[in-house]
Amino acid sequence: MSINVDIKKKIGDFDLNIKFKSDKKMIAILGASGSGKSMTLKCISGLLSPDEGFISIGDKILFDSRDSLNIPVGKRKIGYMFQSYALFPHMTALENIVFAMTGDSRENKRIAESLLKSFYIPELADRYPSQLSGGQKQRVAMARILATKPDLILLDEPFSALDGMLRWNMEEEIIGMIREYDIPTILVSHDRDEVYRICDEVVVLNSGKMEVFGEKTEVFLNPKTIANSILVGFDNYSRHERISGKPYASDFGIYLDENIDEKAKYIAFKSSDIDIDRALNDENALYIKRIIKEVKGSTLILNKKSSTDDYKDIKVDISNEKNMLKKGDQVSIRIQNEKIAQIKA
Repeated sequence: MSINVDIKKKIGDFDLNIKFKSDKKMIAILGASGSGKSMTLKCISGLLSPDEGFISIGDKILFDSRDSLNIPVGKRKIGYMFQSYALFPHMTALENIVFAMTGDSRENKRIAESLLKSFYIPELADRYPSQLSGGQKQRVAMARILATKPDLILLDEPFSALDGMLRWNMEEEIIGMIREYDIPTILVSHDRDEVYRICDEVVVLNSGKMEVFGEKTEVFLNPKTIANSILVGFDNYSRHERISGKPYASDFGIYLDENIDEKAKYIAFKSSDIDIDRALNDENALYIKRIIKEVKGSTLILNKKSSTDDYKDIKVDISNEKNMLKKGDQVSIRIQNEKIAQIKA
């Protein structure tokens, strides 16, 4: 079932402008806080009305500003999981599910009980939301969504409030159930690892503007903009120039290998994709400014030492076993060309 979103919405000084069309089952909207992710979901669900544009699911048009068409929220057949789960506090888990359904009450109760069993929580049927844990509330909220047989599911950072192993377990359980029911889903997240595990296609949203839309692997491995590169983990980036014909990362003060495209305006690379060596006093020498030790390894903060210019720090992740270095040591870095994102925008 194809999902088509092409909308603009202005609230105060914030402008949302997003456009994508997909027939994939799992789509992610990836962006930093305040980028317009939740606003997009609210426009799709009908909680907010775009100023202009078009929204459709399959053959069903939900919004079309040209024809003054705006289907009400209750008739859109969209299941929306809010970050708060939005369970009715005065209703039991079973009642919360049944309330969302239409038709025969006895059949609805049977379906609701079956869904609680599917989520391994039949014993919670008579409990109120205040008596449930975060994971239990999430299961009930998803059971309520599935009970309505929606055409589309919207997930607004559904796992952000959960910790540790529970988060992993709930992600596997909820997403597994959605795939079993074969319902198209849009996930909003700022967690790139979560997006990569779950989704097929990714929208990159930056300050209300859609910068990139494409297949997951392409968005993550070949970022097209600086915002795209940062969101998918390229945490070192610099302007690219040519000095005496050689590629030069001007924000870092280092020269690069010859295979950088002259048209690239920026280069970016991940802290985990860098190898380091002890260096002599050459033009690319960097100094260890700080060492941040963590459980699984250390992060080196490197900088080009200069008395006249200010350069950006470079972050390098290394294992603790390899860390025989100390603050002030001089090193050089190596990055394979295929690991460097060359950004032309």
